[in-house]
Amino acid sequence: MSQKHEALASRELVLKAIEIRAFEEAMLKVFGNGKARGTFHTSKGQELISCILTSNLDPEDFIFGTHRSHALYLSISNNFSGLAAEVLGKQDASSHGIGGSQHLQFQKLYTNGVQGGMTPIAVGASTNSKSMAVCVIGDGTLGEGIVYESLNLSKVLRSKTLFLIEDNGIAQSTKTQTVQSGNVAEKFTSFGLTYLSCDANEIDKLTDAISNAVAMVKLHNKPMVLHIFTHRLGPHSKGDDNRSELEINEILNLDVVSNFIRDESAMNDFYIKKKDEFDELIKKISNRESADAITINFVEEMVAQKIFNLSKFEEQSKTIRDLTYKALEIALSTDSNTQILGEDIVQKTPDTPVKYNGAFGVTKDLSEKFPAQVKNMPISEAAIVGVSIGLALQNKPTICEIMFGDFTTLIVDQIYQQASKLPSIYGKKINLPVLVRTPMGGRRGYGPTHSQNLEGLFFGLPNVLVYSQNHYFNPNHYKELLEQKFPVIVIEHKDLYTISERPVLDRFYNKTFCDNNDIILRSKVKRATITIITYGYAAYLVELSAISLIVEHEIFVNIVIPQTISPLNMDFATELLEQSEIVFLVEESDSARGASGLVLKEFQRLGLDKSFMVLGGEGMIGASVSSETHALISVDKIVNFVISKAKVGQ
Repeated sequence: MSQKHEALASRELVLKAIEIRAFEEAMLKVFGNGKARGTFHTSKGQELISCILTSNLDPEDFIFGTHRSHALYLSISNNFSGLAAEVLGKQDASSHGIGGSQHLQFQKLYTNGVQGGMTPIAVGASTNSKSMAVCVIGDGTLGEGIVYESLNLSKVLRSKTLFLIEDNGIAQSTKTQTVQSGNVAEKFTSFGLTYLSCDANEIDKLTDAISNAVAMVKLHNKPMVLHIFTHRLGPHSKGDDNRSELEINEILNLDVVSNFIRDESAMNDFYIKKKDEFDELIKKISNRESADAITINFVEEMVAQKIFNLSKFEEQSKTIRDLTYKALEIALSTDSNTQILGEDIVQKTPDTPVKYNGAFGVTKDLSEKFPAQVKNMPISEAAIVGVSIGLALQNKPTICEIMFGDFTTLIVDQIYQQASKLPSIYGKKINLPVLVRTPMGGRRGYGPTHSQNLEGLFFGLPNVLVYSQNHYFNPNHYKELLEQKFPVIVIEHKDLYTISERPVLDRFYNKTFCDNNDIILRSKVKRATITIITYGYAAYLVELSAISLIVEHEIFVNIVIPQTISPLNMDFATELLEQSEIVFLVEESDSARGASGLVLKEFQRLGLDKSFMVLGGEGMIGASVSSETHALISVDKIVNFVISKAKVGQ
């Protein structure tokens, strides 16, 4: 241990730990008086770990914390007033009253209350980076599967990640030894990670262990684990402690900070002084005006205000598969920081010399052209997305491929709890240029776990744009979407990949490409009182159906094809919709879980009172031809639906 760190450990850092404890105890009194609401997970008993850790890090190093991260935040920000205001929901709150005490951000510290959710993000933030990342987790988090996906990827990617486990032996109210099996050290060493451990109550060894672990990660550019045995002196949150008084007293007698306060009069005087100061501070903050605490959906704001535009469609004879390849190539060549992560996307390796062009032949030779930017990943969908989020926090635009849309169920936590919330959870805009692309749909005989249309899982999420590729796709779009620096889910379609020619509609339609490449097809032969709203591969089927309706049945329809599905903004089609007597939504997704809610919300916003009907998929898509035919829409189904439901008088 260096003399510098020894001095810090003996005085300054202990004083900081005492100050944090005094603050948290003052705040707990406010909860006890019923003047605060929500959760408040104190660092009591574990403060010194955070103080020593942050003293060993540089400002550019990432720290990812849990719900119990007050000490991390306060040890680097010293913003006691801001945290108090955050908990009380008052002006000048650290996260504008949005995040509460679990969601804190300062410099490169990010905390989140979802157990294990930030472990893959820490890996991404420290992959091919000058900075390291510390991922602080508790022993209770070792039951989460995402942790082990992240450990594996940290080793595969040689990320500069320090996994720091604060092992206090209890997860909320359950002793972890009763619900977890196996040797903790072996859980990490089995992934090839260096493992160190220490006791937080031995202050010199704790200081040495943290200092050495940080230095080793930075020196060797590889991940490792520091397992710190500690104690939680307080309850899980406020007053929910089910341990015996005897056990808590035993812990109190071992606690380093408690012993300093008890045994050194100067430390005790400092502790009392700080408690009094925080009592006064809290009283003053309580009299402030409330924080506005209004979350901003940055993506919805951008779509509504038309702040960003996508390139217009250009007629090309290439297949959509080739155009998708071109889109990825453009994104990689435009910015050398752009990454593509996915399963089986590297064309060939020394171990597999026969060329493989990636799932559905989309990525082809991109790994040969951009070897430093295109990386194969293990089968770990959630961690792939998490690592992509971490890379995006490095300002590295990242595209991740989920091989089948069905597998997006595995990434829901990373999208819902991280990608959608990080941009605004801290009361400020956090840039997050990450694009998740995945092929949906059936008609290939792949069966129930490889054929579903699940884009509805991501509709309506704040700060997440859902873009649906269609047969008017412009390959500049992926680059342009990444440049907006918000999370994007791109829905592709397996059957769309093979399409190269668009239905010939010039005889019947005037075609308009609006902002963001949204498309209107307006009947030019005869006035149409029917409008069909559709997107993705369904738009191709609707255009084929429109020709059949005109030629065989003399029924004329207008067609509206938005490319951004969520958030949905149909200002571009308002005039057409106002003139329509009936509106259909036609989509591939099961109509019970599809886009109808988004469309109806738009109707309400636009003041439209229209007869509205939905045709979509039906139930689970099976493997056989008959099962797929029953479950999926088709040209015949669309034509028959329009004929049977519409009273057009044409």
